[in-house]
Amino acid sequence: MGQRQSTTIAPQVMPETNLPVKTLKFENNSTYTGQVNEKNQKHGHGQFIWPGKLEYIGQFQNGDMHGFGKMIHTNGTEYEGEYKHNKWDGHGKLKYPNWQIYRGEFQDGLRHGHGVLYNSDGTARRSGQWKYGEASHCCGLC
Repeated sequence: MGQRQSTTIAPQVMPETNLPVKTLKFENNSTYTGQVNEKNQKHGHGQFIWPGKLEYIGQFQNGDMHGFGKMIHTNGTEYEGEYKHNKWDGHGKLKYPNWQIYRGEFQDGLRHGHGVLYNSDGTARRSGQWKYGEASHCCGLC
C-alpha cells in the first residue's frame, strides 16, 4: 500500500524583532507589509501581495524571499518551505493545481534531492532522487 503524506512543515526561522514595520507599494501594483532594513528593503518577516499573480508570507533578506515562507499562486500552485534568493531551496512542500503534492528537497527553484510525489488521494506515486526537476532514481513506487 502507498505511503500517506505527513503533516504541514513547521517554520524553522524566528522573525527579527528590532526592525521597523512598513507598507511598501511598487510600480507593478504589488505591496509589501512587514519588516524592513536600513535600506528600506523587505527584510525579516512580512507579506508580499502581487494582485492577480501571487501572495507570499514569510522571511525576507535584503529584498529577497529568503528563509521559511509560504507562496500561493493564483493558478492554484502552493509552496511552503525554504527559500534562497527568491527560489525554492532546501526542504519544502509543493502542491500542484491538480492536487498532487511533492514533499522533499529543492535547489535553485527545482525539485532536487530526495523527495516523494503524492497522488491527489494522498498515496505515494513516486519516491526517490530528483535532479534539476526530473525524477532520476525511483524507489519501487513507479
